[in-house]
Amino acid sequence: MNSLALPTALPEDIGLSSARLDRLTQLMQDEVAHGRVPGAVALIARRGKIGYFECYGYCDPVKGTPMSKDAIFRIYSMTKPIVTVAAMMLFEQGRILLGDPVRNICRNSGICKSRLRAAIRSIWCPRRVR
Repeated sequence: MNSLALPTALPEDIGLSSARLDRLTQLMQDEVAHGRVPGAVALIARRGKIGYFECYGYCDPVKGTPMSKDAIFRIYSMTKPIVTVAAMMLFEQGRILLGDPVRNICRNSGICKSRLRAAIRSIWCPRRVR
């Protein structure tokens, strides 16, 4: 299966680490095994190619229906995924470090508008971005 008709590639061919992706796989399997997550789908693409596309756990844990790569999820709040993507974009640009306290990012960078600042604070502050 291929998402959005993107070609697939070996992780190393697009700058990803198979060893680190294996750690992600193990983490997700552990989350399912401990009952913290019923199921999940992870897709990582870089340079226009999919380097990692896996599913874990169950779509319906009660019925035992396994998760599929084409599962549809209801997202109740978009604030967290949007802010997370924005933070990763800033990290890639070298404008923030992942260990920086969010309050410093908002105070020092001038990149946060008041509504975005409030959204970020409601999610992360005073914790670190990690």
